[in-house]
Order: sequence, then C-alpha cells, then structure tokens
Amino acid sequence: MKDVIQRNVMAEQYICAAKKTFRSGAHVHCDSKSKMMIGHITDMHSDTIRFNNAMELFEYYKPDCVVHTGDNTYWNMTEDYHYMPLAFAESSIPAYLCVGNHDTFMDAPNTILPRHECGVLLRNQNGVSLTNEFLHQAYVEDMKNVKGDEDRACYFYVDFEKFGIRLIVLNDYDYFHEEPIIRNKYSISEKQINWFVNVLKDATEKGYGVIVADHEGPGEVEMGTNKFCQKEVCMPWGVPKFIGPEAEVLCDIINAYKHAGSLDEEYYYESTNQKVKVSCSFEKEGEFIAYLAGHRHSDLVGYLKKYPDQLSLQMNISGCNLITYQNELGETASDLARIPGTVSEDCINFYIIDRENKEITLVRAGACVTDRLEQRLFERLSY
Repeated sequence: MKDVIQRNVMAEQYICAAKKTFRSGAHVHCDSKSKMMIGHITDMHSDTIRFNNAMELFEYYKPDCVVHTGDNTYWNMTEDYHYMPLAFAESSIPAYLCVGNHDTFMDAPNTILPRHECGVLLRNQNGVSLTNEFLHQAYVEDMKNVKGDEDRACYFYVDFEKFGIRLIVLNDYDYFHEEPIIRNKYSISEKQINWFVNVLKDATEKGYGVIVADHEGPGEVEMGTNKFCQKEVCMPWGVPKFIGPEAEVLCDIINAYKHAGSLDEEYYYESTNQKVKVSCSFEKEGEFIAYLAGHRHSDLVGYLKKYPDQLSLQMNISGCNLITYQNELGETASDLARIPGTVSEDCINFYIIDRENKEITLVRAGACVTDRLEQRLFERLSY
C-alpha cells in the first residue's frame, strides 16, 4: 500500500461508515451504494506533489466525482497549468475544475502560449488577460459529460442520474477585461446568471438535488459552529471586495429557488464597475444541497449568515508547497498544522450525500488537527 494511502487509513473507516445505511426492524436492510460521494480539493497552486497524493487517494477511495474549486496555478497561467486537466482527463473518476482568480491571466507580456491558441489575447505592460474561450479550452474541453456551456465561458453542469444530483460549476470571473488586474476580480455576468436560473428550474423539473461549485463561494458563514469551521478567519491579502452585496447574488437566487419565490434585484460589482440585473421566479421548490468553494485558504464550513438554511462547504487549501506565497498564506490563513513529509501535508474533503435524510457527512483525509488540538476527522450536517 502506498504511503499516502497508509497514512490516511483512519479516513477510510469513516468513509465506509458514512456510506453504509443499516436499518433493523421487521426486515433488516443494509445498503452502501445509494449515497453519492464527492472528493473535494481546492487551491492546489501548482503543488504537483500534493496533487499526485490526492489522485492516489481518489483512485483508492473511488468517489463518484472529484471537484477542484479553482486556483490550479501557483500565481498565474504563466506557469504550467496542464498537469491537473490532463490528469483529470486520464482518470477513471469523473473530475471537474472551477476557474480561480489566479487562473485568469498571464503575468509576462511576452509569454508564448504552450498548448492552446484560441480567442483573443490582449497583451499590455501588465501581462496577458485570458479570454473565457481560452480558459474553456484549457480547463473544460476535455472533461466528461459536461452540459450547457454553449458560450464556452467555463460554466457548465453535470448530471448524476443514479443519485438524482446535478453539479453546477460557475465561473466567478466571466467578465472579460483587457487589464489582468481587473480580469481576476469577482464578477458574474447577467448572461451566466440567466443560464444558472434556467439550469436550476430544469433540475427541479427532473427532481434533482443541486450542488453549486465555484471558487469564491456565496457569502459569509456563521463562524465556529461545527468542527469543520474555524473560529475566526484571517485575510493576509486584505479584506476582499467579494464580502458584500455583490457576493450575495448566488445565495439570493438559491433562496428563491429553495422556497418557490421570486427575485428582482440589481447588483453592483465595485471592482469591475459592472451592474447586473436579476429577475427570476420559481414556481416549484427546489432541493439545494450545498455550495463547494475554496479561495480563502481556510476551513469555513457552515450555514450562511444571511440564509441559515444554505450550507457552504468552503475548505482549506489542498497544496502545501514550501514556497513563500503558499507557505506564508497557509500558515496565516488556516488554523491547521500543514507540515510537508507528514500526514498533514494532505488536505482532502470527502462528502457523502444522503438525500433521503437530507444530510451530508464530511470526512477529512490529511490535515485534521488544529492549533487548539481539535480534530476535523468527520462531521454530519443537515441541508
């Protein structure tokens, strides 16, 4: 057995237990195949060692799909960004990528594109701002069974018919601007929002539960309410613009979707100076399971402050590189010990979804002990 699997054997027991349904009574019923399991990694930032560890664990545990919620590259797309989409394309497990803010631009004005030449690349003194078409070809084109991305703008959905679950992947940066310093700011276009609303309505008609994955997440959670949520969050790069009304467009839509309501609101993205009008109405109540996200380099799992019935699974970085950017941010933003060469260098979440009881069981492989000596091995949350 490989080292990375051997050192994470504790996670295996919790995964097996979470997948099991056992009922006694007049007739004993045992089932371990009806619950969907998702593997979640995020913010790998070109840490190929830890990424290879994650792939070994995925091939061993066999989740029904894997989601990486953005920031594939270390700093920007000047570095080699092919390692993850190529590995995902070759994997036996369906795997899906979100676009992160670091994945939207190239830092060098004279960069030679190593693999893909599509769309319009605008070069200036600040580097190259990458089009959605370019990112689609780099990250989405080789994925399996994706639907609904007619605009080639890195948002799509995937249906898991066996479990009645739809995974919707959004692009938080689909507003294109020639300046890279604006290109990587949170701004979801009106066109994507209208697409999102229609995909939600279609999921309701099909009786599917919905999971929404993006890089930055929907908004603030109530802190410290479970083992998988830090008691405080630090932002070593400053207070981000997305903490505010503009980030609430998703959770406002989901609120209307869950409760068969309507929404008629205008949102303003300060960082890109964009206004978005949202007008939608849902005739039937929809089943929302959870958001998957990263970006904050922290464990922030919990229910939204604005909508306590919406669950957000925002997890810590999965990489653990000993490089200035990654190491300092990892140490500053997270309350977990992350030491290369130990079990704590891995950081992977597994989610086992029980639609019958409207519950999600979280299981952590790798870094699970905080500075308070509290463990994040497992947690069961209702949705």
